[in-house]
Amino acid sequence: MNEEKYQVIFESNPDYIVLLGLNGVIEDVNDTMVNAIGLTKDKLIGKHFTELKILKNELSLHKQKFSSFIRGNHSGSYEFKAISTKGKQWIEINMFHITRNEEFKNVIMSFKDITKMKKSQITVETTLREKEILLRELHHRVKNNMQIIASLLHLQSQYVKEEESKLILRESQGRVHSMAMIHEKIYQSRLSDVNLKEYLENMVSDIFYLYGIKKGTINFVIDVLEVHMNIDTAIPCGLIINELVTNSLKYAFPNGKKGNITITFTSKCDELILKVADDGIGLPENIKPETTETLGLKLVQNLVNQLDGTLKLVQDEGTEFIITFHELNYEDRMN
Repeated sequence: MNEEKYQVIFESNPDYIVLLGLNGVIEDVNDTMVNAIGLTKDKLIGKHFTELKILKNELSLHKQKFSSFIRGNHSGSYEFKAISTKGKQWIEINMFHITRNEEFKNVIMSFKDITKMKKSQITVETTLREKEILLRELHHRVKNNMQIIASLLHLQSQYVKEEESKLILRESQGRVHSMAMIHEKIYQSRLSDVNLKEYLENMVSDIFYLYGIKKGTINFVIDVLEVHMNIDTAIPCGLIINELVTNSLKYAFPNGKKGNITITFTSKCDELILKVADDGIGLPENIKPETTETLGLKLVQNLVNQLDGTLKLVQDEGTEFIITFHELNYEDRMN
């Protein structure tokens, strides 16, 4: 900073300002500092800046910061807690070079009371921590309740003799378990989103286990980006995949037929593209997701609509569902 700029800042700044030599001795102070301390300029000039009472409880910190700034190893900005006649305060210090004829001659040190800002920041951080704890507990309880429901459905299926009823209960169990898993992932993570790849790997493994698929009969391949997705999008997306994978296991590989189920997830600009495909026997020609009476496919179509997306069915050496959508923003949907 040149001397002209220094004069403007020194005279007009409402913060406490002192002019220091490179040895840390006070050479000048502004009127704001004089009025705050209650000492005349004559009594302040000539003292080392560490003699200022506002700095006394953190002397080693200030000496280190000043020395580092002089050597060019520090930006000159930092915060500290001070004890003054006003009680405990948060003070922000900023240091600037003063040059004459392009030579480093002095240091301006300004003091700014940021106590109100710090208190507000601490209040906000405390509130956020409390809300995070509450949200974690909420997700944990929702997950536990869903697992209880899934367990009840499993127990109920053991008392049902009709195969069709057993199948309905098992599918409902899978849907509940899919949603419970999302809440478990959120509980374990940053609360804001779900790691889609990790979630899908676990979910598909559980579906295979639920349907008793033996290793080597039907393989699944997951080609998914390391993408994080908010819960508003993750739940319908997870349920769609649950339905389509379940549908493939039920119908695509009859009589022990071997095959593959592939899930791919890509993005183009801000558009997300999900593909669930199998190389099984394919769907009947008259099946259309938008008009079918099949519960699973009707649910898929409704979930795609919930995502404001589009659904395309391709039948060529198997079955492929292509869902195109954007990540949902809950606030935008509420407006």
